[in-house]
Amino acid sequence: MQEEIKISRRQAILLVLFAHIATTINFIPSALLAFLTQDAWITIVLGAILSIMFAYFPVADLGTRFPGQSLVQLSEKFLGKVLGKLLGLIIVYYLFIFHCWTLRAFGELMVAVTPGIPIWIFIVGLSLTTLYAVKSGLEVIGRCGEWLFPIGLLSLMVIAVFNFPNIDFANLLPVIENKLAPMIGASLLSMEWITTSSLALGIIMSSVKQSEDLKKIVIIGVGLGCFILTGFSIINIAVFGPEFIRIENFQLLILAQYGEVTTVFRRFESVIIILWVTWMFMRASIFSYSAVKGLIDLLNIQDYRFLVIPETILAVAYSIYMYDSLQEMNDLFNLSIYYLLSTAGIPTFLWLVGVFRLKFGKLKPVKKGY
Repeated sequence: MQEEIKISRRQAILLVLFAHIATTINFIPSALLAFLTQDAWITIVLGAILSIMFAYFPVADLGTRFPGQSLVQLSEKFLGKVLGKLLGLIIVYYLFIFHCWTLRAFGELMVAVTPGIPIWIFIVGLSLTTLYAVKSGLEVIGRCGEWLFPIGLLSLMVIAVFNFPNIDFANLLPVIENKLAPMIGASLLSMEWITTSSLALGIIMSSVKQSEDLKKIVIIGVGLGCFILTGFSIINIAVFGPEFIRIENFQLLILAQYGEVTTVFRRFESVIIILWVTWMFMRASIFSYSAVKGLIDLLNIQDYRFLVIPETILAVAYSIYMYDSLQEMNDLFNLSIYYLLSTAGIPTFLWLVGVFRLKFGKLKPVKKGY
C-alpha cells in the first residue's frame, strides 16, 4: 500500500526511539547485570553500535535505494514470490509478537503498582487506545510522538537531577573488570533489546518523506536512545549498586521514588507511571500498525484498517494467555540468538541479497520519483 500521507524525518526518528526504548529503559539494566556487574552500561554502547551496523543500516540503505517500498515488499522483489512471501510472513509474525510483548509488559507494570486489579483490564484498556490510533493512521501516531516525547524527556531529566546527590561513583568501579566473553554476551543481549524497532522501521520506511535521510534517522534515533539508556543505567548502578539492580524490575519507577525527588515532588512516581503509559502506548501503536501494514503489503491489499481489530483481538489474547509471568516473558525474550535472527539477521540477509542482485543481476534501484 502506498500511503498518500507521509511522516516527517523528525517523526520517523521518534518512532524508532519509542519502539526500542519504551520497555528497554526499565528492563535492560537488570537483564545485563545477570552477565556483568558495574560494566553493564558499557555493553549498551557496544550493543547500539552493533545494532546500527547489522540491523538499522541495512534497513536504511534498502529504504534509500528502494524508496516507497517496505521490507515485506522487498523480500518478494529479491527472493521471488514463494520465498519472498514466506520471509514476509516471518517479518509480520515478529512484529505481532513484539506488539503482544509490549501489551504484557505494560500489564505487568500496572499490576505491580496497583495490585488486586486483573492484568487483562490494563491490557484491554491500552489496546483500545492503540486500536484508535492505528486506525487513524501513521501520521497521527507520529504527531502523538512529537507531543509525548518532550514531556517524557523532561520527566527523565527531573529524576536524573534530583538523584544526583545520591550517586556513589565507587559503585561503577573498577571499569572493564569483566572478561571478554561476558562482555560479548551482554552486548548481544543489549543488541537484542535495541534492535527491536528495526523491523518496524522496515515497514514504516516506505512512508517517510525524506527517504534519502533514513541513515541519519537511524543514527539519531538509535543514538539518542542509547544515550538515555546508558545514562540511566549508570545512574541506577551508581545510586543502588549492581547487586540491588540485578534483582529488581522497573528500576526507573524505583529511582523516581528515591531520594530528593519525593521530597520536592510528592508522589512523583505517578508522573513516571503516566510517562510509562504514554510511551508504551506509542510502542504498541507502532508495532500494531507495522504488523497490519506488513500484512497488507504481503497480501497486496489497498487498505489495512479492516485488519486492525482482528490483529488487536489476537494480540490481547496472546499477551494474556501465552505468558505465565513477567519472569517467563523476560526469559523467553532474553534468548538472544532467537530474536537477533529476526531483528538483525533478516535485515542483513535482505541487504546482502539486494546488494548482490543490484551488482550482478538485473535489479535496478528505484528512482526518487517512485
